[in-house]
Amino acid sequence: MTTPQNEGSMMIYLMIDGAEPVEIPGVEEFALTGESPEAYRNRENARWGSPPQARYMRRVPRWRRINPGDLKLTLGYDPRNRVHQALLAAGEEDVRLTLRRAICDATGWAVHAQDVDCSVLRYTLSLVAANSSRSLEDGRSHALAVNLRLKRHGDFRDVTVSPSG
Repeated sequence: MTTPQNEGSMMIYLMIDGAEPVEIPGVEEFALTGESPEAYRNRENARWGSPPQARYMRRVPRWRRINPGDLKLTLGYDPRNRVHQALLAAGEEDVRLTLRRAICDATGWAVHAQDVDCSVLRYTLSLVAANSSRSLEDGRSHALAVNLRLKRHGDFRDVTVSPSG
């Protein structure tokens, strides 16, 4: 079960090693994960040796599994984008990063922001076909998407935002 956090106009920024926040382009979903009966059942099946999900769960190290309260970030992936490259590199190199979610008003200025420290547990890169909900401006029939599972290190922290943005 996921609780969507992207109602209204939300912007997600990336900060690595205390650098200035950089907007992450192409964010399709930013969600906080929660416990679901299916996840519990899969975890129990993995413990007691049940079908395919159990074999998969045994292959994923315990420290790489998603837990309630961790984050999910889905992007329309562009391999030429430096921010997207940095996110995938953070997963490969096990780097701690900070994400900032900012709620913006109608003019585009941030009115509320929160930071959270996290690390990439795993990511999945996939080829997605264009459809009515995912329209591609440049006429392509397929696009890349990346689904990142992020382990939270602590709670969200409120950040002071200036009225001028």
